[in-house]
Amino acid sequence: MSSSFPSFKLQYSLIRIICLLFMLASSTYVSAAGDPLVRTSSSFFRSLYSFGDSFVDPGNNNFIATRARSNFPPYGRDFFNRLATGRFSNGLLFPDFLAYYLGDKELQQPYLDPKLSLQWPLAAVSFASATSGFDPLTSNFTFPIYKDFTGAGSISQNAISMAKQLEYFEEYKSKLKRRFGKRKAESQIERALFYINAGSDDIAFSFFGDGTSGPRGTSPLPDYEHFLLEQVQQFIQVLTPTQVLLQHMKLVPKTSNVFSQIIIIRVLKLGFVTLQGLSDQGARRFAVSGLPPLGCIPVAITRLPRNSSLQRNCLGYVNSISEEFNELLQVALKATQSKLSKLGTKIAYIDFNQPLLDLIQNPGYYGQYIQLFQATTTTKNSYATLL
Repeated sequence: MSSSFPSFKLQYSLIRIICLLFMLASSTYVSAAGDPLVRTSSSFFRSLYSFGDSFVDPGNNNFIATRARSNFPPYGRDFFNRLATGRFSNGLLFPDFLAYYLGDKELQQPYLDPKLSLQWPLAAVSFASATSGFDPLTSNFTFPIYKDFTGAGSISQNAISMAKQLEYFEEYKSKLKRRFGKRKAESQIERALFYINAGSDDIAFSFFGDGTSGPRGTSPLPDYEHFLLEQVQQFIQVLTPTQVLLQHMKLVPKTSNVFSQIIIIRVLKLGFVTLQGLSDQGARRFAVSGLPPLGCIPVAITRLPRNSSLQRNCLGYVNSISEEFNELLQVALKATQSKLSKLGTKIAYIDFNQPLLDLIQNPGYYGQYIQLFQATTTTKNSYATLL
């Protein structure tokens, strides 16, 4: 049987992050980037729920109409029995390791899988969708297929939006209550870890788009970064379509492109309904990942303007965007926790940038040779499926 567990050194790094997350159960704002932590309680998480993009999607995209799938080789080549499950990875995703160390009998399950089993008291369920993002445009931008460009016709679904992921979680919570009772269901939610990893596709596709500019590319980068930060905070707290619409209209003129017109129509169709954020649905423990080194991922190296060198190397100017955004994200998360402190909310920032950058720059340190900057196809668009 093929194993997808990493080398000792990489596994040790994962365990360090997992230990930091366990400390989140009782500490104040924490950071897996190196801030000192003090553990004051032995209480661990009861369950794990993940939201976001391909970094935490174990296969939800297998069950929607989208081209952003990974249920075929070479994906899964180091997974158990070399099975391509829909994970955008050669093996396990980080939440899978976390579920294992929590003691769950299974890896994280995609919520849309008809075979999903409701579990108590331990559960690991993902609502994430590859190519989704905090920006409402992102989930329908990467591979859009339109019946028409007026917004009146139907739009094929590319990814599960973050707002829809919230709806699915609310639906899941109702199922838990019917199965185990309200008290047990609410206890499981309150003692769960909510892992959020998104934003990469927002920058890669909605901002940069075809390599020159995306539907958001006409906006200054600082404005777009703050727009995304507002979406992160609202995802944790409360999300209203009206707020999204107003922020969108300030960010991009309605006449700038067809995507702007489409998103406005889609948001207006939602009316003035308020979608409950995770905190309103009982979540109290959050782990939010920062951006990875976006200048080192295949889609960026392929689609964006390169440095003077013709070699396929990391793009420094794109990596600097990740670093800048991550600094702003940490400030925003601290502010969010302060606002929700009366509820006992704890938020951890997970440094996703430096560990991955170290893996790319020093692959031999982790026990095996890793072929960098290569893709399995040669067409420009197909590189997008590698994220």
